[in-house]
Amino acid sequence: MRLGKFSGILLVSDFDGTFFERGFIPKRNIDAVNYFIENGGYFTLNTARPMNSIAEYLPRFSINAPVGLSNGAVIYDYTKKDFLSIEFLAPHAVVVAREVYEKFPGVRIELYTPEGMELARDANVLDECTIATRPHGAPVNI
Repeated sequence: MRLGKFSGILLVSDFDGTFFERGFIPKRNIDAVNYFIENGGYFTLNTARPMNSIAEYLPRFSINAPVGLSNGAVIYDYTKKDFLSIEFLAPHAVVVAREVYEKFPGVRIELYTPEGMELARDANVLDECTIATRPHGAPVNI
């Protein structure tokens, strides 16, 4: 670690709508992160996105600490390519997901794994993150 005015400081940013805006990462964000890291800081993300969805953006900017994925349920170190922590839902969550699936036919249902996301049912949701992370292929059964 370099010593500098940000030594020992960890800066964590959300991705969608914060660091990543309307389909791109603003240059000012990349420049600010580079300056922060060059001056001793640690920078990472904590996002609702799964591992495979965020990986495609990493070549565009620097991180130097593990990333929180799937709303913090997964902590992944992209440098070491290693899962540091994975928290799974209790088995009862499948029962709840099935009830939601049956009672609310218009609801989009996503099933997250440590590596990515599968759809149990799609819905007409047109936000930037949903479009960017939409998996390809047939829905999975729950």
